[in-house]
Amino acid sequence: MRLTFPYLALLLAGLGMAWVLAIQPPAADRFDSPEMQLAMARGKEVFLSHCTGCHGAEANGKGPLSEQLTGTRPRDFTQPEVAETPADSLRKTILLGGQSRNLNPMMPGWQTALSDQEIDDVVVFVQAVSRHGAIPPVLEPTLR
Repeated sequence: MRLTFPYLALLLAGLGMAWVLAIQPPAADRFDSPEMQLAMARGKEVFLSHCTGCHGAEANGKGPLSEQLTGTRPRDFTQPEVAETPADSLRKTILLGGQSRNLNPMMPGWQTALSDQEIDDVVVFVQAVSRHGAIPPVLEPTLR
């Protein structure tokens, strides 16, 4: 097969674009902004004080109470599919409990124990854990 000039030019342009894209730095992670770092730190604090009994200190669904639960196991937030879960869906589960989404009814709703800000911060933290595959290093929640 003989390559003519237009096809060769198109092939070279495509290879050039692939090379340029390959050396471009990755897009900034949405969790890298100072505001998101602060939300993650606050969310981590809330998560560690309210959620580790079932979801575990590593957010992997293996908390000390997880083996005693019947039905659906606590969610492993280190899994990448959690990052694809819409924030509104995560928020509803935290707010109203597992039963609100046909998950384990033993997960309580936190609407009376946590503020809207705390719930939003936990959602950011959970999404970051999923995105990174582990609890990411975050700033200490000293700024409020």
